[in-house]
Amino acid sequence: MKRTLMVGLVLCLAAAASAVVIDKVQVKQTYGASAAYTYADGNLQWSGGAGGYIFTEGGNFIGFDDAVINADFDLASDDSSGGVAKARFNLVGSWSVSLYRASNPVVIITGNMNSGGGFGSKYWEEETGLERLDGKAWVNIVSFWADPAWVADEIVPVYGLDGITWDDDLVAGLDSDVTLNPGTGDLLNYGQNYSSSDGLTVTLFSDQSQVVPEPMTMLLLGLGAVLLRKK
Repeated sequence: MKRTLMVGLVLCLAAAASAVVIDKVQVKQTYGASAAYTYADGNLQWSGGAGGYIFTEGGNFIGFDDAVINADFDLASDDSSGGVAKARFNLVGSWSVSLYRASNPVVIITGNMNSGGGFGSKYWEEETGLERLDGKAWVNIVSFWADPAWVADEIVPVYGLDGITWDDDLVAGLDSDVTLNPGTGDLLNYGQNYSSSDGLTVTLFSDQSQVVPEPMTMLLLGLGAVLLRKK
């Protein structure tokens, strides 16, 4: 079960000349972004967050006072084997990330699942160490909104540009890192609950090719499909 907390979203933009080009958006570690899985109904929820940043292609960054991620998944299949927990999930509805100034959201990103990348419109999650998980998916960016007043106050004066835009592709590679609560122990499969309080990192890459299924996972799934066909 993998890495430490932070909801990191990497969002590269091939923007119009009049707009700031975003390289990545991060929600930092240890500030309340959490993952919780309930085996009884196969439900996985991401919630919470805290201060975050937008990093521009020019190497600059914009800090935020708060950041919140929301996503709801249902278990599609428990692919665990050999003592290694592994599963695929369907997204319920849409996911969202909001970045705040004080109590006001100034950037809101929403999306759903993409069928490309070999993920089949599912979020794949796998154990990578004791109390650590790694997840991957391709997602669509359905909307990217930036508050015009915030743009006028912070983007225009600093960058001399009149907005922030999203990549024309509108597809992102999603990578998640989950550090489970201490004492969870070895997660052998998805027949048990897990929680990750302040232990979630999510990163969205505008270059979705940076996020691909693990080769061994693809091999095992391919072998399984072959065996099923033979039966």
